[in-house]
Order: sequence, then C-alpha cells, then structure tokens
Amino acid sequence: MKPESLDHGLGLPTAAADQTETIKANVQSLADMLEVVRGIETMRAVPFGKETVIQLVLAALLPVAPLVLTMMPLKDLLKHLVKVVF
Repeated sequence: MKPESLDHGLGLPTAAADQTETIKANVQSLADMLEVVRGIETMRAVPFGKETVIQLVLAALLPVAPLVLTMMPLKDLLKHLVKVVF
C-alpha cells in the first residue's frame, strides 16, 4: 500500500474512507429527514386548540352575563341550557 493512498494518516485506504464518509452523510441525511417528519407530525391544521376557543368564548360571554341574568332568571337559563346540551 502506498502512503499517498492513505487517508490523512488514519490507516484507511481512500476508497474505504470515502465509503465511511458516504455512510456518515447518509446517516446524517436520514436523521435530518426524521426531524422534518417529527416537525410535520406535531403541526396542527389551525394554530390554536380547543382550549383556546373555549377561553375566547368565555371571555366574550362573561361581560354579557349580568345583562342576560337581569333579563332571564338563572333557573330558567339553566333549564334552557340543559335542554340544548342534552
């Protein structure tokens, strides 16, 4: 084996060193692709969840609650809500 065929003095022939570098590059590409897939799996169709919608609805209805309760008794309001939900 000639000294010029060695890869930076590591004792590996250049063909073996090139193959090792190719394998390393393939493994790195696979790891990068896995990170992309994980990122896509964590994405949602909309940038907010059910909890955010509930909070928004409650925040919008809370200031109106005293007005509704002056117009309709709480007992009748709860009966109406039970009918709607169930």
